[in-house]
Amino acid sequence: KQEIFTELSKDYISGITFSGGDPLHENNLNEVLLLIQEIRTSYPDKTIWLYTGYTWDQIMDYSFYDSMSKFPNNTFEYADIEIKRRVIAKECDVLVDGEYIDEQKDLTLKWRGSNNQRVIDVQATLAQDDITVPVLHCGDHDDIPMGRETATAPVADIEENIVNFKGSSRKCCDA
Repeated sequence: KQEIFTELSKDYISGITFSGGDPLHENNLNEVLLLIQEIRTSYPDKTIWLYTGYTWDQIMDYSFYDSMSKFPNNTFEYADIEIKRRVIAKECDVLVDGEYIDEQKDLTLKWRGSNNQRVIDVQATLAQDDITVPVLHCGDHDDIPMGRETATAPVADIEENIVNFKGSSRKCCDA
């Protein structure tokens, strides 16, 4: 932990990325939550990226209460896990969602390995009225909409869902 904070204190370090295994796996939630909250408090201007096999829909789905009957003996534990996943995701700037699928591997994609994954600007998404439609981080590089966020949206609406990163005047993908 000390090494992470030493590195984050350097001006040329812009942020941190959580990946490997899955930071949102139930065995990692407590430690990841505490670490992200401490980073956010100590370094509010550093970006936090998180890679997860869960999709945005799975993380933000509030209908999980309806399915709690599947877990009658662990209802509170299950709810606690889902809430922690949401809190962690909401503390991030960018979330890359979806499992890596080798059959969909594409080396031309930025920040993701397979076509099914999305690079989501979390804070811009949460600022919308409808958080079920994620705002894509550098949406101009997300050429696979997966049918959820653009299936019925006109191109002009899609362009509105591409935002500048961290208040910058340029798009995050500009060279």
